[in-house]
Amino acid sequence: MKKICIIYWSCGGAVETLAKEMKKTAESLGESVLMKNVQDAEMVDVSDAEVIVLGSPSMNDGMIEQYDMEPFVDNLKNLKNKDKQVILYGTCAFSEDDFLDVWEKRLTDYGFNVVGKIAIKDSGSEEEIRMCRNIIGENC
Repeated sequence: MKKICIIYWSCGGAVETLAKEMKKTAESLGESVLMKNVQDAEMVDVSDAEVIVLGSPSMNDGMIEQYDMEPFVDNLKNLKNKDKQVILYGTCAFSEDDFLDVWEKRLTDYGFNVVGKIAIKDSGSEEEIRMCRNIIGENC
């Protein structure tokens, strides 16, 4: 059984809905899952996990959420346990999905192994939910 930590920031609810779907999928595969809003997350949550899932909408200028998720992600560079698997996901209804590429490069520079990423244009269509279930299922 893998320990999976899902940390997300959600404003309109789409990112949280996708987090819940990934949690359900991972638990159905027998994995141990901790899911937290980034405001409640701590570095130990990431340290204790084997797979980390991070979710954020694309915000101003195609960046991740800047007041809660950004500082949390910035602190990840201080972790000693590198090469952890990371899945990145987010919504980008009104922007391009290149924010995930920037996020991936950053986490790779921090020593993490980004094993998957997915950008959702809408908010929880059946196809998008299936894509999130698949990405978590492939990496558990």
